[in-house]
Amino acid sequence: MAAPTSCHSENDLQQASAKGWEAAAQVVKAVADARGWPHSSRHDLYRAVDRLAKETSDAQLRTLFTSANALDQNFYEGWMPEDAVEQSLSDVEEFANRLSSLIP
Repeated sequence: MAAPTSCHSENDLQQASAKGWEAAAQVVKAVADARGWPHSSRHDLYRAVDRLAKETSDAQLRTLFTSANALDQNFYEGWMPEDAVEQSLSDVEEFANRLSSLIP
């Protein structure tokens, strides 16, 4: 998932935010599903990311997933400036790249 180079309206930022969150959540769900872990709630997703961070010794997974969570909040509240949305989308891309290798 490539981050957009420029979002022009608040609605664009919010739509991009929603897509970023969904991408991060889906990759966590795929890994969790493959391992038989619960993944139906945000709590489950955070627990899965925590387990994966420990399993891979990659603590940055938690930080990258928190960026995705901020995007979901931005979808509803529209508080993030464009640069912050773009950085968070970049974080989601990095997160998805790291987790994709864990999907069998």
